[in-house]
Amino acid sequence: PGDIGSLVAAGVTLVLARSVRVGVVPTGDELVVPGTRPRPGESIASNPVAIRALLAPQGAETIVHPVTCDDPAAVRGAIEALLVEGCDLVVVCGGSGRGTRDVAFGVVRSLGRVVVDGVAARPGRSFLVVRVGDVPVVSLPGRAQPVTLLTEYFLVPLLASWGLPAPGAQRVPVRLGL
Repeated sequence: PGDIGSLVAAGVTLVLARSVRVGVVPTGDELVVPGTRPRPGESIASNPVAIRALLAPQGAETIVHPVTCDDPAAVRGAIEALLVEGCDLVVVCGGSGRGTRDVAFGVVRSLGRVVVDGVAARPGRSFLVVRVGDVPVVSLPGRAQPVTLLTEYFLVPLLASWGLPAPGAQRVPVRLGL
């Protein structure tokens, strides 16, 4: 936005700008869409909303796939649909644990060449990046806090490396005491 005035003043009225499309696949039989009151054993699919909010300041367009059940074929189909839509990055949330219903992590691993398999951070064990053609597909855990942290630590800098503006770090004064 800070460059628009200067461009217009210089007589430039049309520019080509790089946009990034980020596809998000929320997985889990227990998930319900935001705005739905969850029943016992259900959770609200909040991760796509958080990812969109974290990446929007960089100008990323977020495309959210409908909640996908814990079925390998369904998860693969959701990822492939976002790849066909032209997403530059696909993020899969959930299904990264060790339970029998946690299938997304294995599906993502099977799609292409593994680039990152876990990071030395907490949380970080369930962070996976696979390259499918030229598109990174990222698998994140399903819990909100790890998704937020891993998005801030890794996805925001990734988009910045692609030329999107990195949001400024927020500084908060804190008084330390005993």
